[in-house]
Amino acid sequence: MKIRMPWTPREHRPRWAEARSLTDLGRLTAAWLEGEIAHHPGYPGGGPDPETTPLVPVLAHLNRLGFVTANSQPGHAPTVGWDGAIYVQRAAVDGWTDDPEIRTALIRLARDRDFHIVIHDPGARTDRKRVPATVRNGDPVTWFGNPYRPEDINHAWPGTAPAARSALTRASHITLTDTTWGPASRLWDALTDVLDDHRANRLSGTRSR
Repeated sequence: MKIRMPWTPREHRPRWAEARSLTDLGRLTAAWLEGEIAHHPGYPGGGPDPETTPLVPVLAHLNRLGFVTANSQPGHAPTVGWDGAIYVQRAAVDGWTDDPEIRTALIRLARDRDFHIVIHDPGARTDRKRVPATVRNGDPVTWFGNPYRPEDINHAWPGTAPAARSALTRASHITLTDTTWGPASRLWDALTDVLDDHRANRLSGTRSR
């Protein structure tokens, strides 16, 4: 899911305008990913990019459990693009969470499974630790891991209530990027495993260690 120019049809504005928390934004984003609602504030119309379709189950799962996603992409093998250049990319996802258990689980996932992780905590001084995720003829053209300033959040989430945007600025922004180039599914498989464990712990009343 890649942020595009903001536009939300009038009939969908009330649902997004009523969001007040990360939980609200996550539920709405999951509903948009699954086609229950037609538009996301950061998209000009329609559903997610076609490349996102296979990722919808895990992305919706992430959003409902408290990791509100903004951008994601699958890995793909070297491919001739629209301009005749050769493109290759690796899997990546970013989003926000204010749940310390999810934050800890993602840190552990990156350590144990060898993924790049970039964390921008609210109020912390951070560097631009972006990670290249797509290359064109060997040169990086897209990156994951840049921090979101308040004005970036306002641009990416137009039409949402100030309370919802404030919740994003108070949350940790986390990026996970596969170290493997090409069509590997290991990032999505690993996220599914971790979040299944997290949901099971919540249902059983236990806490992850």
